[in-house]
Amino acid sequence: MKNFLIAVPALMLLSACTPTRMSELNNINGLQYGVGSFGAEIIESYTVTRNQTSSNNILSMCVRNSIDNHAVVLQDNANSFVGASGTYYNINKQYVVNGGANIQQQLPNGIVAQGVTYYSSMLIGYAVKYQLTVRQNNDNISYTFNNIQQAQQNTGSMNNYGFSQIFTDKWSASGATSVVKKLDEEVDKIDSCLASY
Repeated sequence: MKNFLIAVPALMLLSACTPTRMSELNNINGLQYGVGSFGAEIIESYTVTRNQTSSNNILSMCVRNSIDNHAVVLQDNANSFVGASGTYYNINKQYVVNGGANIQQQLPNGIVAQGVTYYSSMLIGYAVKYQLTVRQNNDNISYTFNNIQQAQQNTGSMNNYGFSQIFTDKWSASGATSVVKKLDEEVDKIDSCLASY
């Protein structure tokens, strides 16, 4: 009995330190999870299916016209300092993450693209990049996002380390639900284009 009484508080302490997935993510269909840095859970992929059909040519055109893959500018001023005279020197470092063509590969029944989108949370801007595989099935179109990563656009006095995986725990302030909403908007843009033909 004594061992049991010692084990229960130890288990409670361990479970309190174990990262817990954001509850909002449990209500979103199509999310697949994996293990990322430090063994933490990440969003591995996200799949959305829409009841729509299209020819491969129209599908390719709509993806090309709807998805942006422009270069992303990331900044920090981590090396800024106040000199001996009290003058503030703002040393602004800027990194450009190359974009390029959004269409990566044509498939017999679809297309592979790369894209980038943006969102803000508490006045902080984030860039989200992804790979998107769009497949025309018999009676629907599936959109699968992979290699989903985000970066804070300007980290101020902290070093900007660029893009990282999307963590799912509620303590990391990873913005996972905001990322999913932006990916849904990317699908909406393509879907809207397809509906116009």
